[in-house]
Amino acid sequence: MPLFIQNLENIKNKNIFVSGGSGIIGKELIGRLISLGANILVGDLKKCPTKFLGKIKYIKKDLNYLKISEVKSFRPEIFIHLAATYERTVESKNFFSNNFHNNIRLSNHLLSIFYKIKSLKKIIFASSYLIYSSKLYLSKKTKKPFPLNENSMICPRNLIAASKLYHESELKFISNFRPDISIVCARIFRGYGLNSRDIISRWTRALLKKKIIKVYSANSSFDFIFSKDSAEALINMIITSDKFSIVNVGYGKSVKISAVLKTLRLFFKDIKKKKISFSSDIENSFANINILKNKIKFKPKYHFQKGLEEIISYEKKKF
Repeated sequence: MPLFIQNLENIKNKNIFVSGGSGIIGKELIGRLISLGANILVGDLKKCPTKFLGKIKYIKKDLNYLKISEVKSFRPEIFIHLAATYERTVESKNFFSNNFHNNIRLSNHLLSIFYKIKSLKKIIFASSYLIYSSKLYLSKKTKKPFPLNENSMICPRNLIAASKLYHESELKFISNFRPDISIVCARIFRGYGLNSRDIISRWTRALLKKKIIKVYSANSSFDFIFSKDSAEALINMIITSDKFSIVNVGYGKSVKISAVLKTLRLFFKDIKKKKISFSSDIENSFANINILKNKIKFKPKYHFQKGLEEIISYEKKKF
């Protein structure tokens, strides 16, 4: 048996706490961890998804008020921090307070609890590619997609990105006092998945209802990473042993919005769209995933069309 597969099987019976386990990546992650035989405790504001009832332990509450006594007896060995709030395009005034409470304060509070638990050996944090300087990949004109690697220039693009970078710094700081804990910051690129608020899911839902879809920047291109791939990448990070590491999680290729529309036409012949005037710069970026492939030993399986087909199938069943 290959060593990597053998290590993955060692996840069986591991005690794993997941914050935000009812989110888009979280549901895929929990499903896989159940299949691998892990013992799982989830904390989330949302109620436990029906399919997980009786299979996991669940705490439904604002995790800003989680107490160490609620998790210490579980003896967590791994903490996967997914819980976060975000806004897709322009951050509103209300996001100022939401970001502080649900991103900055929450991450700090959870870390202050978990680093004190002696059984803990691994922390995996869902960070974001938005912490990279937008000067590298935003421009007034369409350019060749820019590859972002883990050493690319840092300058958070917005509030959510700033909160992600700040918590990466907190994790780096705590690693000095708990050298026995292995920490991985997963910088996730443009996520999309089942039942999501991403543009792919929103457009699919609109097209099923024969509505007009709004297109803001057909020349922009993004590295779309399917939620199932993101979840699988996080699972593979469990078996790494570096003291502190940063890993890009993307597909490794950039897809233009115009190409997204072209692919959608394979499934929806009569697409009605409205181009919206948008003053923002054009984005052209993708992830350098050499570390993900060579060190984490994971290569994404969902090329864009494959992920889109799953979303369309899922939304049709709902529709």
